[in-house]
Amino acid sequence: MADQRLLLSDPQGRVWIWQQPSNRLSSLSAEISAYTARQLADDRLLLFGKGGFYLVSADLQHVRFQAIDILQQQAFQSINAHFVDPSTQLLYVATYYGLVEVNLSTGAQRVFNLGGLKNQLVTIVNIMAAPQGKLWLLTRSDGLLQLEPEQARWQHFATDHLPGQTFFDFTTDAESRLWFASDQGAFRLQLVAGQLTLDSPVLGITANHSEVRSVHLS
Repeated sequence: MADQRLLLSDPQGRVWIWQQPSNRLSSLSAEISAYTARQLADDRLLLFGKGGFYLVSADLQHVRFQAIDILQQQAFQSINAHFVDPSTQLLYVATYYGLVEVNLSTGAQRVFNLGGLKNQLVTIVNIMAAPQGKLWLLTRSDGLLQLEPEQARWQHFATDHLPGQTFFDFTTDAESRLWFASDQGAFRLQLVAGQLTLDSPVLGITANHSEVRSVHLS
């Protein structure tokens, strides 16, 4: 957090605030249960929990819970990945039942089915911005998706020719290249003639272990 506070979540989903340099630890309301968080440009917080998320004011005094409609009455109510478009303040959350767009101002929701996939119950591991207002969505083992939100238009890119069979994370760099973390190391990709093409050596391979769980660029 911007004002030398750290946000922590314990195994029970309780959310704690560690204030520096006083080293004070205090908890948010016991009614809040969350497992991951995102800070908005205006210092508000999004806390993601079972079936929805909490929108918390910058001073931590006001909390509003927003349920994700398609998760209600479902067996799996977790949010697997999330992304906020800073220009529109639209939140995108990936669930087992589709991608949901949430207007943070009005609470209005729109559901996208995962276009191009026969199996709709897939795990989205991360969402990143793509050029021209589009979104990249990486699945655990069903390829890479690109969404044009305004037109609800999808494009699917196969990943079965790449190193690794299971993907855990990805990010993009300043040149719009993609970096993947997989069960067979980390590597960089470029989109060439509509196909993902390996653009670097495979990194992180050792004699005993080749799984890379996350990738971050400095």
